[in-house]
Amino acid sequence: MNIYKELINLKEANKDGFTIVLHNNTIKPFNESRGYIISFLTLMKIKGNKIIKNKIYFDKNQYNIIGGWMDKTNNTYYIELNTIVYDLNKAFDVAKKYNQKAIYDIKNKKVIYV
Repeated sequence: MNIYKELINLKEANKDGFTIVLHNNTIKPFNESRGYIISFLTLMKIKGNKIIKNKIYFDKNQYNIIGGWMDKTNNTYYIELNTIVYDLNKAFDVAKKYNQKAIYDIKNKKVIYV
């Protein structure tokens, strides 16, 4: 599986954003219903026709949460490796540690700016 190609296909099919789980080289749906998603590593940055790829190293035995989202402030689509935190204050701490602009509230389906 070419993970870069698969992620670009997901981006094309989900212009506003997506979240998936990658496990054993298989893309699976993301089914979590609570908590806060925080990105900590940018895998790809796409602006217009320009794609910047970072090297991807996954532990195939882990459940890797990957999300894509469009930052409308700079017209750039980011595809990132994520983590989930269940406490809002801890989520803010993690987001600040990784210099994130925002976190995503899964239950309420909304972006919260840090």
